[in-house]
Amino acid sequence: MARLILCLCILLVSFPAWAKTVTDVFGRAVEVPDKVERVIGIGSSLSFVTYLGAQEMIAGVEDM
Repeated sequence: MARLILCLCILLVSFPAWAKTVTDVFGRAVEVPDKVERVIGIGSSLSFVTYLGAQEMIAGVEDM
C-alpha cells in the first residue's frame, strides 16, 4: 500500500497541475487533491524529497 501511495506521489510531479484523477497500477481511478500536504517515502524517494526541500511533508518511511 505504501508503494502505491509513493507511486501516486511521483506521478503527481510528472503530471500537469490540472490533473486530479490518476490511474494506479491496478487500473483504479484515484482522486488526488490539488495540494498534496503529506507524503510517504520509500527507498530512494526520500532523497528526492530532500532535494526538493520538502522534508516537513514526510508523513512516514518504510521499515528498514
